[in-house]
Amino acid sequence: NLQIKGQTDKEVKVMINGKEIKNSEQGIFDETLSLSPGVNTLVISAEKKHGKTSTETRYVVRENKTEFSLTNNPLTNN
Repeated sequence: NLQIKGQTDKEVKVMINGKEIKNSEQGIFDETLSLSPGVNTLVISAEKKHGKTSTETRYVVRENKTEFSLTNNPLTNN
């Protein structure tokens, strides 16, 4: 998962990949996204109340690693 947090003017509409993200009265927003293995494209936009929109595109890579550890066999102690 990837957590995206930020703050903007309270009347600005924030969107991530086309989904509107609610912000508080102070303009604070906080959203957690699920990432797929590989490259994930995030299109983040902010639209002011008069219609001016700013957009940023970011790419996040999620590596599909499986972590494990080796331990002695408790039955044979080796």
